[in-house]
Amino acid sequence: MQLFNIGFLEIIFILLLAVVVLGPKDLAKTGRELGKFIRRVTRSDLWNSLQDTYYEVENLPRKLAEEAGADEMRREVEKIKQQAEGLFKEDESPPAADQP
Repeated sequence: MQLFNIGFLEIIFILLLAVVVLGPKDLAKTGRELGKFIRRVTRSDLWNSLQDTYYEVENLPRKLAEEAGADEMRREVEKIKQQAEGLFKEDESPPAADQP
């Protein structure tokens, strides 16, 4: 399981380290405050703007390919390639055997 590109054992290590450093009472208080902070951040307009920008950048190559007509060009190239392969197969046919 990966969470924020951190493995399961790494999460357990971080939690154990937090218990040692903060202690059980302060750990609960810190956890609550951290949860409130994360909730405020994820509901903010800045966070929504960052997410929208991320999705736009992620989909940019697909949009550019659609606008440029890359799919149509790729299909045309495939069609020409298949035609060329067919021509080469016809040229490579074995010659007729000489009969004595």
